[in-house]
Amino acid sequence: MVCLMMAGSTIAFSLSDYLNYKRGVIEFGRFHTALHAAATISRERGPANSLMGASEREQAQFAADLKTSREATDKDIAELEALFKTEIDQSAEMRSAFMALRAQLESGRQAVDAVAALPRDERSGARIADAIQAMFRAADRAQDYRDVAGRSIIALAPETGAEVMLTSMAGTLRERAGRLGSYVVMMLASQGQARSHYRAAFDNELNRLFEVNALLKTYAPVTLQSRALARLLDQVTVSYFAGALPYAQRVAFDPNASNALTPGEFTAKYVPGMKSTENLRELIETAALNSLDKVQQKSLRAMLISALLAGMAVSVVIGLAYVLRRSLFRPMLAVMRQIDEIASAILRRHRRYLTPDVKCGSCSCVLTFCASSNASSGAWKWSANQ
Repeated sequence: MVCLMMAGSTIAFSLSDYLNYKRGVIEFGRFHTALHAAATISRERGPANSLMGASEREQAQFAADLKTSREATDKDIAELEALFKTEIDQSAEMRSAFMALRAQLESGRQAVDAVAALPRDERSGARIADAIQAMFRAADRAQDYRDVAGRSIIALAPETGAEVMLTSMAGTLRERAGRLGSYVVMMLASQGQARSHYRAAFDNELNRLFEVNALLKTYAPVTLQSRALARLLDQVTVSYFAGALPYAQRVAFDPNASNALTPGEFTAKYVPGMKSTENLRELIETAALNSLDKVQQKSLRAMLISALLAGMAVSVVIGLAYVLRRSLFRPMLAVMRQIDEIASAILRRHRRYLTPDVKCGSCSCVLTFCASSNASSGAWKWSANQ
């Protein structure tokens, strides 16, 4: 019984771990959708910035690019709503965050379209900056929703905590890099005091970018145990921090850059250098999912091994009981039955030798033969213990 209880408890604990990590893998898959939706909203700013600074000749191409980007965003948001429908319906926080995301995204798009509809000569730097900042707010609401979804998923599956935080930081790195480019577009479209203001905002955003990158380089490769991730972080350093970022800084710090460069031309050169940050976010998501899956498989193996060992232990106990029954208890019972049978037969044949006060128990008679002094007339002597 004790063996069965120990085996059952071991299997129960292993099964609980396996189910927890299985739920973690499923929940992290849903979180991926929230991350992806936030990323597509960030990417939508690129063609939007280009369209607002486009000439008549460039406008058709940038309008088509923006239309394609918006369709991808709308698809991701619809998928996000479908996957989190239960939470949105039941949680006031989740519902509020999702409604704020949709409302702010629509507001930002309307601001972009209003600027793009104006003749190029009437697109002031202030109008362009206001539209870009409206899209910033949409990205902020997307990150708010991502964080609310992340907390919900950690509550359901605490095992995903580290993976959720690291992938969130990777998404933030991509968003910060994108905002730096948007601030450069604002500076290209502005002059004087407004340009100085956006330059200060650029510097603040740059500091945040460095902080997030330092955290990722410190914790992500060790936590997710991925050499590929460490190599990609080095690639981000080369392609973005030593490539695209210095280019953005040169444009931002050059007061005459707007005379030689349009927002569309800057974006076309800057965005490819950000590709490594997008790849980093995707690789961290993949590494996090693989890490959870490995732990899930490890817990499954532990459960199977526990069940196998428990089965072997129970089999050994059952086998030992069977062997003891055959080799020890069964012969003892047979001897006891034989003694009873012999005692009963002798009692019936020699009842006359028993005194009236002698009592015989069926399992406690001991027969002793005593030779009397008269060898020719031996006698049986009985003693009965009850």
